[in-house]
Amino acid sequence: MTVETATYIADLNTTYPTGTETNDSAEGDNHIRLIKTVLKATFPNLTGSVTATQTELNSISGITASVAELNIMDGVTITTSEINRLSGVTSAIQTQINAKMSDMNTTSVQTNHFNVTVGIHYLLRTNSAKTATMPASPTAGQIVWFTNHSGGDWTLNRNGKPIMGAAADDTMATDNHYEYQYIDDTTGWARLRAS
Repeated sequence: MTVETATYIADLNTTYPTGTETNDSAEGDNHIRLIKTVLKATFPNLTGSVTATQTELNSISGITASVAELNIMDGVTITTSEINRLSGVTSAIQTQINAKMSDMNTTSVQTNHFNVTVGIHYLLRTNSAKTATMPASPTAGQIVWFTNHSGGDWTLNRNGKPIMGAAADDTMATDNHYEYQYIDDTTGWARLRAS
């Protein structure tokens, strides 16, 4: 009988013992000890039963994340739907929020007719109605805000661009807040909020 040498399961030769041996039964227990040694060397940290099925074990094939990376998910209660809301995000969300807040921090108090500059929050303060004239050549994505604390409604002059797809000026009522974003030449200025 020939006793093979092996350290891990892959080292085992399935042709041994050959079955043609007629003696050396002592080598049989060498084979048994070898198999035990190989199993313990291959699975050194198994100290209890493994209950995962082959399907469950196979499902982790190909995962390249480290234990530390996987542990980041420990305790996460976010849903698939919530994760999917991040689809299309191409930069840090907090940075984007900060940029928007930075825009809102630029304020201008107006008490008379004026020309609007994008990216500014206008506080409208006067005892009578006035007109705010939008830019003549806005670009997509530009935003402007108005808070009317005056004594009358203000006219938002569209200056050639549509407002909500209509070729008409808008009215900003007193004691209301408005937010407009330029979309394109068809929609023009979209009224995102009026409250």
